[in-house]
Amino acid sequence: DGTGDITSTIYLWDDGGAGEKSQSDFITVNALGSVSGGSGRSTDFNDHIGVAQGFFVECTKTSTQLNFTDAMKVNGNNEDANYFRTSRSSHETIKIALINNKDVRSEILIGLVEDAEVGYDYKYDSRKMVGNSASQLYMPLENKQLAIQGLPLDYQEAVSVGLDIKEAEEYRLEILEETLAGRSVVLYDKQLKVSHDLSRAPYQFHSQEGVFEGRFEVFFNSSILSSDLNDQVSIYAHDGWLSINVPNGEIKNYRMINVSGQEVWKGQVNHSFTKDFSNLPKGVYIVTDGLNSQKIILQ
Repeated sequence: DGTGDITSTIYLWDDGGAGEKSQSDFITVNALGSVSGGSGRSTDFNDHIGVAQGFFVECTKTSTQLNFTDAMKVNGNNEDANYFRTSRSSHETIKIALINNKDVRSEILIGLVEDAEVGYDYKYDSRKMVGNSASQLYMPLENKQLAIQGLPLDYQEAVSVGLDIKEAEEYRLEILEETLAGRSVVLYDKQLKVSHDLSRAPYQFHSQEGVFEGRFEVFFNSSILSSDLNDQVSIYAHDGWLSINVPNGEIKNYRMINVSGQEVWKGQVNHSFTKDFSNLPKGVYIVTDGLNSQKIILQ
């Protein structure tokens, strides 16, 4: 339970199965729930560690013991499809994934708990253990990279989200599951100054290779109410890419026009869209759905 010399976190190796899109990595589990590092199989766990299943725990002292007793043994929990899963609890949690076009994903879990601390604590906070070379999503806190973070129930500040991008390409941030009690979930892209209602649609974006700890923030109980963002369409350009996010999921037809009035692109957008326009001349363009127009600059 995180109150002794060993934290509440358990790390299990997940080979991701035999699928082409699998990405082996560690599954991270603590009192709040579980996240996968790349396979997206965090919902496959069955609340038990199977026979011959290796795992790691984290000690808070240089020397301690992890003791097992016969009372911990339970029959009938060794199916190949299951590793480990905490039982469903009453905690308010949200699981967010960074996903690329190959469906390789890295997950984080945020929980709101009455006895959680704002700083790092051993019961509800779990470090990220990385076992592959894929892009990673994490939460920076006190010089640590977290996979799971617990926060007090009344927490209203920003939760910083970090990216370790291994390959420049299109990505999206998406809520996989959430049990929040009527709270708004707003993602803020500090680089592009875009607020996005993540509970209504994924946020699609393009990123260059590198580590970005200051780009994204997540807000709960935000002063930016979810209802204020329902009809807000975000259109922006970055590094030669055009991105359009439609939070309410409405299908819209868009056109992009250069300063001479020539149409250089048209297409249909549902939820989110990104496209590389680095082949076009640098300069000002207009993106319009026929009713509303926005100026962008390709650089």
